[in-house]
Amino acid sequence: MIYKGFSVPRDEESSIAEIYHKFDSGVEISFPEDVSKIIYRFLERVEDLKEEFRKTYKAKEIPEIWGRAIRTCKEICKDNLTALSVTTGFPEEALEVYLEAIFSDINEEVFRKIAESELDIEYIDGFKKSKIGYSKAYGPKYVIQILPGVPGPQLLSSFQSSIVKAPSIYKPPSEEPLFTNFWIESLKAEEPSLEKYLWVIPWRGGDEDIENELFSDEDSALIVYGDENTIKDIKSRAKGKVIGYPRRFGFEVIDTRKEGLSSIAQKIAKDVAYFDQLACFSPHVIYAIGTREKVKELSKELSKSLETIKLPRAKLNVDTKSVLSMLKATLMGERCIGLPVDIYCGKEHLVIFEEDPEFQPSCLYRVVRVKPLDCIEKLPEYLKGYKGYFQTVGTNLDDKEKLADLLYPLGVSRITETGKMVPSYILHHDGNQQILPLLRWVDIETDSVAISDVKKKKARFSRAKINV
Repeated sequence: MIYKGFSVPRDEESSIAEIYHKFDSGVEISFPEDVSKIIYRFLERVEDLKEEFRKTYKAKEIPEIWGRAIRTCKEICKDNLTALSVTTGFPEEALEVYLEAIFSDINEEVFRKIAESELDIEYIDGFKKSKIGYSKAYGPKYVIQILPGVPGPQLLSSFQSSIVKAPSIYKPPSEEPLFTNFWIESLKAEEPSLEKYLWVIPWRGGDEDIENELFSDEDSALIVYGDENTIKDIKSRAKGKVIGYPRRFGFEVIDTRKEGLSSIAQKIAKDVAYFDQLACFSPHVIYAIGTREKVKELSKELSKSLETIKLPRAKLNVDTKSVLSMLKATLMGERCIGLPVDIYCGKEHLVIFEEDPEFQPSCLYRVVRVKPLDCIEKLPEYLKGYKGYFQTVGTNLDDKEKLADLLYPLGVSRITETGKMVPSYILHHDGNQQILPLLRWVDIETDSVAISDVKKKKARFSRAKINV
């Protein structure tokens, strides 16, 4: 079967010459031969598309359409697990679990709550009465989304740009184009008129001819997932607004005295195993409150839980295998010379117990460090080397507000229960609003006295009182 690695309006398809990439497994994906031609067509049409999108749809209709497309996309993904396994490297058994996590708790109501938590979405449709007269929120002319490599259809990213009624180009990750296409095609299946506003176009990242053309409009916006250098480079070249989502880390804070170690370990194993720590919410380090012996015992239990979890790891490439082998050899060397390190290896994981409290990112694929912690007040000192790079904390502590007060200066934006670090949606992405940053407001003052005149009168009145 041949899958498409791009998506454009039907009236554009006949003019696109395609090339094909065939995987060893027989899965074949078609791509546009001349990407620049499609992008130029989008830019030629975008002014008309913007006006059509704004006139055709009310903002309140977007959550309903996205909610309907959820079931369609889930079925498409389930029917094509073999192809997704080839492009992602994850076994079909693991992908089934991930699909349940992605789609289980998200629906029309969730999309609506995300939007309405930031503003009254009727302001996007037209001028509406406000405190000083009438106000309206305008979205950008168009949005370019450079999507992350973590497997998944990126439901919220597409909602983010469509709720503000901006035509969008989605650049899927080069290594995995199918998830993005399945989701956009699901939206178009549920609402055929949307096809004009949602384009999936793959291009080689860093292609200056294409990107200079796309990034040149001051009324555009870019949503970029990637490393810090990629985001900085795009910000230096883009004339429109750039919203960047760089790589983030998660960690856990555990009180070993609260419940049985086996129960705690099973919850942590779930957090570690999901997406093999590739996601920004994934834990890299487990800080455990308790005696040294109890924390070491937790490490052993975690290794057992990771060994028995029914969630097979992704297929590793040669480079990743080499990194893991070198890490094991280094740790064994440290142990031989008497450093306080213990390692617990399994077929698809590595748990490291060490007394050095400093945070250290994992090399991923179920490599996790467990470190004793005397008290949570010491965490900021141990984490400061990676300030600004944290996102999610999993914990079994009761006083999560105290933890939030301690950790928000370091960039932590989400605190949840151990075993629940995998979100189906996030209200604030990396601690920030998702929709308002894309909007620009216009206010029409209708009071008989303009605001500026009111301020002048107040100032004159204050001076008169002083003179008296």
